[in-house]
Amino acid sequence: MTKKTNKTKQEKENTEDTSRPGFIDSIRGAIIDLDMYDKFRKLKLSSSASFFLAFLFIIVFLNALNFSFTVFRMIDKLATFYEKNIPTIEIKKGEAKVLTDKGMPLIIYYEEPGFKLPLVIDTTGETKNLDKYERGILLTQTEVQYKQTKDNVEKIPLSKYKDKDMTINSAMIRGQKTAYFKNIFPLVLILWFLFKAASTAFLILVFAGVGFMLAKQKKLSLSFSGAINISMYATVPALLILTVLHLLGVFRIMGKLVSPQGAWAVSSIIFYLIIPTYLYLGIDKVQQISSQNIDNETDKPKTDEKQTGKQGHIEK
Repeated sequence: MTKKTNKTKQEKENTEDTSRPGFIDSIRGAIIDLDMYDKFRKLKLSSSASFFLAFLFIIVFLNALNFSFTVFRMIDKLATFYEKNIPTIEIKKGEAKVLTDKGMPLIIYYEEPGFKLPLVIDTTGETKNLDKYERGILLTQTEVQYKQTKDNVEKIPLSKYKDKDMTINSAMIRGQKTAYFKNIFPLVLILWFLFKAASTAFLILVFAGVGFMLAKQKKLSLSFSGAINISMYATVPALLILTVLHLLGVFRIMGKLVSPQGAWAVSSIIFYLIIPTYLYLGIDKVQQISSQNIDNETDKPKTDEKQTGKQGHIEK
């Protein structure tokens, strides 16, 4: 009898539908259809992981794109400032030439809230350092000096660029957006994805352990691979909701109104509240479905007995 029961359970497990729903349906289900958590926990780890990595790449791509737009705004702002305040500068054979009728030195201040940076341009040789300033940038005929603190001054000789002539103006600054997309964006995307995949994998394992213990407490039969799948699936709403808030500029506005640290803290709190919430709801739904299946299996023999009794009565 025991062997027959075990065989029946094994056959049932083998005939369970472990096919993964469509990509969009899987994302939608993670947020609004808790029944999907029961389907997702039955998937092979290779199938669930392939879905999650594809989803994670889209999330990283959207965030990297959003970051790029922030960079573009900074470039446009810098180009506008340059156009209004700084003359065109030509660098040929390792020497700088300023195209202006104004006398030297030119002293321009770049200001942001709580930040003020002097830009000193003097190709006559009279200004040799930034001793008068706590910090700043100095362009001479032969080098660029960047002073961060009194004891931290970086000097970049223009002779490094003697084989490459260049013209520095607002158009050249705006042109860096194209260079960013060609050279920097792919690298940012790859590194960001690798970092996010590693950090999220660790997080999934941690919450899988939590989910596994929660299932034990609820006396729910759940394998650790099933707990990993549920934990992975519970991470989808957290990543999606946080990305939407980022794309809408909620945290950027909050950073301006409060502080960048405050905005980061709020985003972290939201993220780490959503995952355990969906983890609990998902496991609770799995338990409900499992209980219903057990009740149905229990009622089935009784129904069969009744039908057999009826047939016997008719025969008599």
